[in-house]
Amino acid sequence: TKNICELYTSSGAIGASYTYTPYGTVGIASNAAKVTQSIQWSSEYHDAETGLVYYNYRYYNPRDGRWTRRDPEDIRASLNLYLMVYNNTISGYDNLGKCGGEGCSGECAQKCGEVKKCRKNDKGCCEKFTKKKGFESKPNGCGGEGGIHVPTWLMIFILGVSFTDACNKHDECYDKCGASREQCDEKLYQDMMNICDEILMQGMSEEDRNSAHIRCRAAASFGYEKLKKEGAQYYKAAQEKACQWEPC
Repeated sequence: TKNICELYTSSGAIGASYTYTPYGTVGIASNAAKVTQSIQWSSEYHDAETGLVYYNYRYYNPRDGRWTRRDPEDIRASLNLYLMVYNNTISGYDNLGKCGGEGCSGECAQKCGEVKKCRKNDKGCCEKFTKKKGFESKPNGCGGEGGIHVPTWLMIFILGVSFTDACNKHDECYDKCGASREQCDEKLYQDMMNICDEILMQGMSEEDRNSAHIRCRAAASFGYEKLKKEGAQYYKAAQEKACQWEPC
C-alpha cells in the first residue's frame, strides 16, 4: 500500500498512526495532533484546511470519493469524469491524478503494461484493449461510404484549400485503440483552423482574403460542432473495427 500508516520517532517509537476509510478519509489518527505530517493517504499531500488530497494534476476529495475536476483523459477513461479509479480504491491506484476508469486497476496495470485501456473480464482475468492483428487504418478523407469516421459534410473546399489531410489524421486518430474521442475531435478542429489560416497567405485582395478566411473558419466550426453531437457512432465503429480485448 502507499498509505502512510505510522510515523516513528528517532528512538524507534511510534510517534503517530493513521487508519483510513476505503476512499481515503482519516478514520483514526493517534497522536497526530502532536506531529506535523501532511503526507498521508496514498502518500500524497493532504491539505488539512480544505480536506483535499493533491495528486499533481488535480485535487481529490476523499469525503465524497471523487475528484474536484474532470478527468484530463476525458471519456477515454470513463463516462463519469470525476470517478476515482473506477471506484476500486482497494486495489486500484492513480499516481498523478490522470486516471479515472479502465486502465487504472493496480493488478491489471502491472500485468498489461503501457496500454491505454485494460480491465478484468467476468472470469477475473486481466485484458488489454489492443489493435487487431492485420488491421490497417485506411483514412477516407472527409467523407465516403461505410465505416467512415467523419461525415461527408466535412468535405469542404474553399479557394483551393482542402480539409482532406486534417480528416485523414482524424480517421487515424479514431483507429488508435483507447484514443480519446474528444482529443481526436479537438485536433481535427485545430488542424482545420490552421488550414484556414493559409488563406491569409494567398495572393488576392485583402478584402477577398478576409472574407474567405471567415467563411472557412465558419465551415470548420460548423463541422466541429456537428461532429461533437453526432460523431460518437463513428468513433465507436472505428474502435470496434480496429481493436479488440485480449488477455494480457
